[in-house]
Amino acid sequence: MANNATNLMDQPKRIRHHHREMSQRVRALLAEAEHWCAQERGRRAQLAAYLDIWPSSVSAWFRECKKPRPAKQPTGEQVLAIQEFLAQQKRE
Repeated sequence: MANNATNLMDQPKRIRHHHREMSQRVRALLAEAEHWCAQERGRRAQLAAYLDIWPSSVSAWFRECKKPRPAKQPTGEQVLAIQEFLAQQKRE
């Protein structure tokens, strides 16, 4: 660069983890899902298969939702899929 502007690529990288708060609605949904999963063996795997994710990710959400600023959270799309899944289970 010809001018004195600093190149962003030359600056040292600082990694910051921005943990955002989880809404009460998402916490309530995850609590409901965790309650459903706890009732029978294999249900956590069922939910994970429906969401096309690893069961360990579901476990991480359940664990993290108890923290004030969880590191792992479901995406908006995943939240909608969890709602859909639980609604289907209630009908069956």
